Amino acid sequence: MRHYPAIQWSGEQYNKTYDFRTRTWYTEAITSPKDIIILLDRSGSMKGTKRALSQQIVNQILDTLNDNDFVNIYTFTNSTEPLVDCFNDTLFQANEENLRLLRENLNVYDEAYAANLVLGFRKAFDILENFRHTGTSARCNQAIILITEGIDYDYPKEMFFEHNKDKDFPLRVFAFQIGQDPNDAKEMEWIACANMGYWGNMTHMGDIREKMLSYLNVMSRPINYNGKMPNKMNRNYIWSYLHVDLADRRLSNWLWKKFEGIRQREVFLEHIKNDMVKKKKKMPPNYVLLQTHHEYEKYEGKSAYKYMTTVSLPVYGRREDETELVGVAGIDVPLYNFKERIPYYRLGVNGYAFVVTNNGYILIHPEHRTEFENILKPTFNRVDILEVEVLDDDKEPRLFGDAVIKLRELLVNQNETIPITLNVKFPLNDMKRVVLSKRHYYYSKIGPFTLGIVLPDKYGFTKVDAGNIPRPNPVEKIYNALNNSTFWTVHPEWVYCQKCKVDQTPVEKVKTAFIKNEKSDLLNALFYDLVATSWFDSTDSGFKLYIEEYLISHIFLSTHSGLTRWKRFNFIDPIVEPFEKREVKAIEEDWYKRSVEFTYDQDMFIYSVPFETLANDTTTMITSTKAVFVGEGSSKTPVAVVGLQFNHMKMYEIYSDVVTKRKLIIFELFYNSTPLQDISHYYS
Repeated sequence: MRHYPAIQWSGEQYNKTYDFRTRTWYTEAITSPKDIIILLDRSGSMKGTKRALSQQIVNQILDTLNDNDFVNIYTFTNSTEPLVDCFNDTLFQANEENLRLLRENLNVYDEAYAANLVLGFRKAFDILENFRHTGTSARCNQAIILITEGIDYDYPKEMFFEHNKDKDFPLRVFAFQIGQDPNDAKEMEWIACANMGYWGNMTHMGDIREKMLSYLNVMSRPINYNGKMPNKMNRNYIWSYLHVDLADRRLSNWLWKKFEGIRQREVFLEHIKNDMVKKKKKMPPNYVLLQTHHEYEKYEGKSAYKYMTTVSLPVYGRREDETELVGVAGIDVPLYNFKERIPYYRLGVNGYAFVVTNNGYILIHPEHRTEFENILKPTFNRVDILEVEVLDDDKEPRLFGDAVIKLRELLVNQNETIPITLNVKFPLNDMKRVVLSKRHYYYSKIGPFTLGIVLPDKYGFTKVDAGNIPRPNPVEKIYNALNNSTFWTVHPEWVYCQKCKVDQTPVEKVKTAFIKNEKSDLLNALFYDLVATSWFDSTDSGFKLYIEEYLISHIFLSTHSGLTRWKRFNFIDPIVEPFEKREVKAIEEDWYKRSVEFTYDQDMFIYSVPFETLANDTTTMITSTKAVFVGEGSSKTPVAVVGLQFNHMKMYEIYSDVVTKRKLIIFELFYNSTPLQDISHYYS
C-alpha cells in the first residue's frame, strides 16, 4: 500500500523514475544499521567505460544507505587513500550532505599503477574493527564492498582468517567485478563467499542495479533469522524520516543549483541598481525597494509536495530453507495526519509542538522551511533540530551553544525527561523580524521519534481551560452568532468537525458540527467566543468619524479558539490579497504573536508596516494590534488580539504635526526665553 489516506496515483512511469528498493522505508526495513567501507579500484586500467561502470556502482550503493548507516570510500592502487581527504581513517554518517560530497568527488581521483588488493582490505579491516570497539558507528552489521577490474597481485587468504574468520564479530565482504577474466572471477567469488557475502560481474550499465541490490538481500539474512523466532513481539516496525512522494532528489538538486545561479545574478543586478539610485540621490517612481516579481513567478502557486513518513515491516521467509526476507510491507502516512492530532489551541500563542527522529532531524516543526521559492530544498529532510532552535547568544552561525546541544542529546537519546529552559531567538514575518524570548521545553518518547512541546515563559503556563467553558445557552444564541454575520472565519487547519466533508469550507464545517451537535473542548471555546464577540458586528455612528479621519481600512479581532472577525472600510488594494484570506490563522499569525509577547508586561499597541513597499507608495497600510488578557498577576493569560489597519499617510501627518510643534517650542525656549509654564498650549 502506498498512501494513507488514499490519494490518486501519478501517471508517471514508475519503472523509469521510481525504484522502491532504494527508498529509505525499504532499505531500513530490509537491513539493520550497517557500517560500510567501499574499496574502489583506481589502477591504470580503470579508465573510460570501466571507470564509468565503477562510479555507477558506487552511486547505486550510496542510494541504498540511510541516516542510520555509516560509510566511507577508499581508492586503492599501490597505496590506499580516502576519496575525500578530510574523511581519512574514519566512518561518517550516511546523511544526504555527506553522500553528496562523496558523489561530487567520484570524478576527482586519477588512475595509475596496479591495484594492490591487500592494502585496501587491511585498511578497511582496521577501520571497521576500530569503530566496532569505540562504539561511534552503527554498531550492528559491517561490510566491505570491493569494486575492481581484477586481481593484479597475489593475496594471502590467511588475511581473511586473521581479520575476519576468527573474530567474534565477523563482517561480510561483497565483490563486484568489472572485468571478464575467469580466473579473477573465481578468486573474487571465493573472497565473497568465504566471508558471507555476494559476488557479481558487471559489464553493462543495465546490469548494475539488479546485481548490486542483491547485497541488500544478503544483509537482510540476520533479520529473517530473527523473524523465525516463535515470539512475534520481536517484529520491529520502522518509521522513515521525512520524504516527499515521488520527488527525485537529483531533479531537486539540479533545480536548486539552477535557481541559485539565477538568484545570485538577480542579487548582483539589484546591487548595481542600488548604487545607481544612490548616485542619483533620488528614487525613481518605478523603483521597488525589494523586488516583488521575478522569473520564477510561475512557482509561486500552491506547493504540490506531499510530505510524509512511512511505517514499514519486513516480510519474513517462513520456509525452512529460506534465508532471506520475502520483502517489505509499508504504508505512507502524510504529516497532516500527525498535525491534526496536535491540540494547538491548548498550547496557546507562541507555544508549539515538534517531532524529531532518532538522528535529531526534524519531522515536524513550525520553523522547518522545506522549500525556497516553492522549489524543494535538496536537504529538506536533513534539517537538524539545532538549526531551528537558535539560542539568544553571541555565537556565529552554526556554532551551537552548550545548552541547545544538551537539549538535542536528550531528545535523541530518549533516556531522561528533564525539562529544559532556553533563551532563544525566533523569527517572524518571513525571517525579517526577530523576537527574543525565554522558552520551556518538555519532551517524550513516541516510538523511534521524540515529541517536544515548547511553552513561552510566563503566559505559557496559564491557559483558559476549554473543557470548563460552558456552551452558550440557549442554543439560539449560537445559531444567531453563526448566521447573523458573514465576516468571520476560523483557523483553516484546526479540526472543529469530526464528521464533515473534506471539500467544505472552515465555516461550513463549524456550522455542520453545530447541526450534528458535535462536542469538543475546541468547539465549546469557539461557540463561546462567537457569542461573546457578537457585538463586533454592531455599528456606531461615532466610530465612523474615526474611520474617515484616519483612513482605516480594516478592523479585526482574533481569539484563542481560532476565531477571526473583521470589517472592511475605505481603501482596498486590488493587488494585495484581502485580509480575510491571508490573516486567518489567529494565534499563529505574526501580529498575534508579537502583540502577546510584547504587551504582557506593558499596556501598549504594536505598530508594523510591510517590508516590501514601493518607494513612492501612498497606500501603504500600518497594522496596529493589542493583546487582550484575562486574570491578573501570574494568572494573566492572553485570550484575544484586536487590531486595525490604517493608511500610513495619516501617521505621517500626525508625526509631522508633533515634530513641527516641537521645533516651535525649542525655538521659543532658546530665542524668546519663553517660560516653561507658558508653552503647554502647544500640546493642546
